[in-house]
Amino acid sequence: MSVLTSIWAAAQDTLAKVKTYLGSDTMSNFEPIHDPLTELDAAHVNRVRAGLAEVALRTRKGMIVPFHFYVANALANQSAASLAPESADSSKAAVIALYGGSVVGLTVHCQNARTAGTLTVHWRKAAAAQTLTAAIDGTNTQKVRAYQLPGLETFAALDSLDLTYTTSADWAAGTTPSIWATLWVSLGEEEVL
Repeated sequence: MSVLTSIWAAAQDTLAKVKTYLGSDTMSNFEPIHDPLTELDAAHVNRVRAGLAEVALRTRKGMIVPFHFYVANALANQSAASLAPESADSSKAAVIALYGGSVVGLTVHCQNARTAGTLTVHWRKAAAAQTLTAAIDGTNTQKVRAYQLPGLETFAALDSLDLTYTTSADWAAGTTPSIWATLWVSLGEEEVL
């Protein structure tokens, strides 16, 4: 039985239990405490079914998922310094991909507006630098995004994904600027549901 079929079966089971609890599709025997549910009729049941089907469709190929990274005090004159994943264990320098897919975007936010120099964030697969980068510079002084079409830079399930940053010798953005960066990935069809 596929996962989609299991989700559909669970939704049908839940719907049947709601109907049994409330009495019927038309809600002819409800108690006043259930007033918010008085509008639950066959049309609403069908909307719930359609909504569940939509959820299942949206978790297929192309679902975009963010991986968040962070560094406190992005110092000047750094070369390929690591940003840590925002997780319970910040000592890890990478995330391990649960599913295969491709990188579609990179967003970077600097705590303070940049006043000099450049900070460039790179994404890496298995510790190897990839093409897509985003830079805080004279044009984008506090927030920046970079994006590309799905399929240009791919990764497989269990690949190690991480972000690094490089700063120029004159990089300045206030006192001890924190950097938040997000790697946006699109999941591959063979890996979900």
